[in-house]
Amino acid sequence: MNSSAATSVPVSSVKVPKLPEFSGEAVVGGVEFDVWKYDLKCLLRSQVYPAHTILEAIRRSLKGKARLVLLHLGELATVGDILSELEGIYGNVHSTEKLKEQFYSAKQEVNESVADYSLRLEQLLSTSNLQLDPHSKNDMLRNRLWSGLRSPELRNVSRYKFESVSDFNTLRKELRVIEQELGSVVSVKPVGNKQPTETVGQHMSVVEHKMLQQLQELSTQMKQLSTRMGKLEEMSSKPGQGRGGPKSGSYSGNSSNSKPGDLNKKGPQSNGSQ
Repeated sequence: MNSSAATSVPVSSVKVPKLPEFSGEAVVGGVEFDVWKYDLKCLLRSQVYPAHTILEAIRRSLKGKARLVLLHLGELATVGDILSELEGIYGNVHSTEKLKEQFYSAKQEVNESVADYSLRLEQLLSTSNLQLDPHSKNDMLRNRLWSGLRSPELRNVSRYKFESVSDFNTLRKELRVIEQELGSVVSVKPVGNKQPTETVGQHMSVVEHKMLQQLQELSTQMKQLSTRMGKLEEMSSKPGQGRGGPKSGSYSGNSSNSKPGDLNKKGPQSNGSQ
């Protein structure tokens, strides 16, 4: 009697976990099947909740057309039965080669930020079911992220970051910083035949402008230093211009007009007058 009461209390007191809503349709507040399946697998892996509690969480999360799957499976369907049925209806049916092709041809779309573009790449790679080690996965994401940037300006300015940063997450952060400085995400829609890339190209890069100013200032300072060094070398190479030499202009008045013997002549005359 006491044992049955003890076992019934934990079952009734277990809180049903919440899964994101999935309806199989594009609705506000809903998620894609891959996201819903991921959350369910994490819940199963945790081994915190019993099977009947997870079944209740599944029933509460399924909406619309996706909920109709529960009707023909019946009330005795297990978690595995439901997941397998939904996988056959909403799961990815592309081949591995097709998914690889989609990944390598992926490019940043109009009005798509670097963050959204990087998330799309990660999703494409995760659904491809490729057996990749962390290093290979990092390199694939890193190369595709930079190569598929829509803005040539953003790609050119960030080239040094791509060549120096080897980590995908770090590169993504650096690209977001440069993207914000450039304002390369065009928020306005194209008008007529005018493409958004024309609007982006009209703005000079803030980063390039700063770098150009610094280079010009450095070039001016180098020219001034070179001029000063040239003057110092010229002064030091002239005779009598160095340290300790005679001063310019000394005895200039007498040396130009005096003749040999003039001093001897003047000497005796001055003595006789006294």
